Amino acid sequence: SIEHTLIEAPDFEGVKPKLIDRAVQLLKNNPKAKFYIHCKAGRGRSVTIVLCHLKKNGTEEVKSKTKEEIY
Repeated sequence: SIEHTLIEAPDFEGVKPKLIDRAVQLLKNNPKAKFYIHCKAGRGRSVTIVLCHLKKNGTEEVKSKTKEEIY
């Protein structure tokens, strides 16, 4: 079950690639699930996860965009 899955990324650090991969895979494997993705400031870690997910698993149109365009 993915209910209440917590992927921790410490404050004031970049998100480690292993954590990004884990989160992106969780999103991909559960396309009908609802997710609450957040970080305290809401500007770095959560956005990183969403951008990576869209870049890897989004539509072909989204995948072809740069991370700046997706943002």
